[in-house]
Amino acid sequence: MARTRKYPQWSISGENEVPYDSENFKRWMVNSQGLSISTAKAYVYHIQNAAAMLFDEDDKLFKNLRDVFESPNYSDIEARISAHEYNINLLYAYIEVIEKYGERILNDSDSHRCRGKKNKATVSTWLTSFKAYTKYINWKIDGELEILGIPVNVDNDPDFFLDLPLSNEFRYYLDNIGAGYEVNSIDTYYSKLKRVYNLLFRRIQGVDIIQLIPFAIECDNPMWEFCAPMTTAIDNEIENPRFNDLSEDDLRRGKRAFLQYLDFLKDYAENPEKYTGNPLKHQKKRNSNNSKRYSFDAYPFTDECL
Repeated sequence: MARTRKYPQWSISGENEVPYDSENFKRWMVNSQGLSISTAKAYVYHIQNAAAMLFDEDDKLFKNLRDVFESPNYSDIEARISAHEYNINLLYAYIEVIEKYGERILNDSDSHRCRGKKNKATVSTWLTSFKAYTKYINWKIDGELEILGIPVNVDNDPDFFLDLPLSNEFRYYLDNIGAGYEVNSIDTYYSKLKRVYNLLFRRIQGVDIIQLIPFAIECDNPMWEFCAPMTTAIDNEIENPRFNDLSEDDLRRGKRAFLQYLDFLKDYAENPEKYTGNPLKHQKKRNSNNSKRYSFDAYPFTDECL
C-alpha cells in the first residue's frame, strides 16, 4: 500500500523564478531532508530576500543554473560538468558575500525595518537558506554524474552534507523507542551517521540508494535489506582506509548508528503511525535556536507508487 508522501509530485518550474527550480527544491527539503513545509517555504523566501538586497539585475546565477540543467546546448559532457563547477563556485561565492557583507547591508538598509523593528531576515537565515540550496544543486548534479557513471565529489564540509531520509523520525526513534538517548547524544550519534553516509557511502555508490528509501517504503519494499550490506563497506574502510577525512572512530561509531538506522527503518515501515505528530521528548530543548519558529506541519497529498 502506498503511504502518504509529505509533498506533491515534482513539477516544472517557471522561467524566471528565484531561486531556480524552487518548487522542486522545497519538495527535496521536505521529502529527502526532513524539513517541515513551512521551513522549506521560508528558505525559498530568504533566498529571494537575500538576492533582492545583495545582488543586482546583472547577476545571472539562477539563469545560469537553468541554462545548464535544461538547455540542449550543454549536451557535451565535459562542457556540462565545467558549467556545473562554475555555478557551484558561484554559489559558494554568494555565500562568502553574505558572510562578509550581509550584516552591513541589513544594518544600512531601511527596507529591513517595519515600525522600527527588523524583519525576519538575518544573515543567519540567509546563510542557512543558501547553504541548503547549494546542497540541493549539488544533489541534482550528483544525480547526473551517477547516470553518466562519474564518481561524485562530496564536499567534506559538514555544512553541505546531505541529511538521510526520515531524519526527524529517526531522532524520535532514538529519543523514545530505541535506547532513549539524551538530546546531546542524539545530535552526536546522528552526526556520525551523516559523516559515514556522505563521506563513504555517497563516494563509493554508483547510485545513492539511501535517498530512495522513502519511495521504497511507500511501495512496501524492504529497503533495509539492500542497505544492510553497506556495513561491509564500513568494515572494508576500517581495514583498508581510502579517505583520510574519515577516522576509525568516525567509521566505528557511524556503523553503530547505521545499524540502529536500519532497525528504525524496519519499525517505521511496519508502524508508521507511531511517528505521526509525535514530538521528541526533548523537542523544546533541541529547538531553542531559530528553528522553533517553524511548525512541523503535514501536507494532505497522496500519490501512488509507479
